[in-house]
Amino acid sequence: MDHGVIVDVEATRSIRQAEVGSTKPMLERVQGTFELHPERLIADTA
Repeated sequence: MDHGVIVDVEATRSIRQAEVGSTKPMLERVQGTFELHPERLIADTA
């Protein structure tokens, strides 16, 4: 990625199910607030 902007964050416990489950609400908030829909999602393992 040449450019990326973080537009929403949600704290979760460090278990994969919680992290995956938080993705849809974050996408919905970003779409509702900024009318943006990402072409792709990127995550890290840290």
